[in-house]
Formats: sequence, C-alpha cells, structure tokens
Amino acid sequence: FVRGLLAEQGEEEEEEGKVKNGQKVLEPYANDVLEMLASLFGKSIETNNAELQQETLNLLSCIAGVLNEKFAAFYDKFIPGLKQLLSTVPMETPQQRELRSHVIQAIGFIMEACQD
Repeated sequence: FVRGLLAEQGEEEEEEGKVKNGQKVLEPYANDVLEMLASLFGKSIETNNAELQQETLNLLSCIAGVLNEKFAAFYDKFIPGLKQLLSTVPMETPQQRELRSHVIQAIGFIMEACQD
C-alpha cells in the first residue's frame, strides 16, 4: 500500500505547489502508523529479529518518502535505533550486509524528508 503511494507520488512531483496525493492519503493515519512502527522497530532491535528489522526498515523508508517534511516530527523515534543497528550489525554474512544497506537506505529517506 505505502509503496504504491510512493510510486504514485513520484509521478506527481512534476506538479509543484500541490499537496501530493500519497501524502494526503497517509497523513491522517501517520501518527498511529508511525507509533506502531516505532514500537515494532524497537522490539525488533531488542529481540535481534533481522526479518522484522528488514520489514520495518522497508516500511519506514516508504513512509518517510511519502510524508516528506511531515516526517520530521518522528525523526527522533527512529534515528537512535538506526544508528545502533549500524554500529552493532557486523558485515560478515550477506544477510547482515543486506540489513545494513536497508538501514542506510532508511537513513537516506529520513534525511531527505527532513532536510528543510
């Protein structure tokens, strides 16, 4: 669902000055969705659940990409955990390298969303 909003938003970026449709659809639910996502992300770190970490990172990247500047309010909920993963996940296996790449990707989406 969120990936569809992100793809749709990319098509709409040509029309400046308009509220992006994906952002408009997601914004009323953003608080609840991101609170739940922050909780799941925290649990994935506590339990060292790599599969849950990857899924939450994918969703986090998509939501940050859709919400753009509206995501800034949630920056502090995710960046500490992302930094923790980067500093603790080794680069020994392909799965660990993939997880680290998802962390870097999520940080990139968040930084782009919060750049203003």
